[in-house]
Amino acid sequence: MRLSFLVLLLFAALSQSALSQHADPDTLKDEILRIHASDLAAVVRGDASDIASRLAPEIFSVDGGHIDRLTREELLRHVADSFNAAQHRAVEDLEPPVVHVSTDGTMAWAILRCRYGYDGTNPNGKVESASSTSASLVIYEKIDGKWLATASATTEEATN
Repeated sequence: MRLSFLVLLLFAALSQSALSQHADPDTLKDEILRIHASDLAAVVRGDASDIASRLAPEIFSVDGGHIDRLTREELLRHVADSFNAAQHRAVEDLEPPVVHVSTDGTMAWAILRCRYGYDGTNPNGKVESASSTSASLVIYEKIDGKWLATASATTEEATN
């Protein structure tokens, strides 16, 4: 029994060591930054499906004083509706994203602050240009070897 325990302990230690060797923090941070860049490009293209491809099957959203538990399909519809209401001209990071990856390389978070320039139709039917600024915290989990967003919290900068 003692030998089995020692073998199990050795296996666990070797597994953790192997995981640590493969989970280079800078490489993993770069993966999250590439996801963010892909999301920004998808916003300008109005490609909700591309964004949805990087979401977990279920995602928590904290926004506007509410907590919502949404399926990927529900969030896809919400994003598609948003893209139908406004054409984004530009999206830019206002500050460099802050990314942290867990030591085991299975979870990460990113703090983002972006400005969105878009054209939308006002209640009178006239197209107007506008912009908004938001800050977000996005939480990612590595699921089946792929980073997927599992939760996000977003605030919008108040406009006068």
